[in-house]
Amino acid sequence: MDQDFQKLLAAAKELAHKQVLTDYCISGQVACALMTKTGQVYTGISLTAKCALGNCAEYAAIMEMLKHNESQIDKIVAYSYHDTIYSMCGRCRELIRQIDEKNIETQILVNDDGRIRRLGELLPEIFVRKGKTR
Repeated sequence: MDQDFQKLLAAAKELAHKQVLTDYCISGQVACALMTKTGQVYTGISLTAKCALGNCAEYAAIMEMLKHNESQIDKIVAYSYHDTIYSMCGRCRELIRQIDEKNIETQILVNDDGRIRRLGELLPEIFVRKGKTR
């Protein structure tokens, strides 16, 4: 694993913790850290709610990045407080693809053995219309 991923993993590990907010809501079980093409690091934590109003840590990190007018993600990792690297869900993968077409090359740390995959390898066929990605 390269130094950038080590840095991202350390940032995610620092944030990952389970905080029970109410009987219905838990935060921080998963943390995410991403690095943009400019080298900036953004982080986020998950919110789990019993009524499906929660949000993934990846979404939180991406929103933080977008607030700073960046959209191109170089590397990303999601980490659970259970001491496990998580491969992100399809919803998060699709968001990464849709916010910047170049993100198809985003590198994702997908599991504890250090395996890295490009986003394009993890997505199903991309919607194509008249030669353009939609």
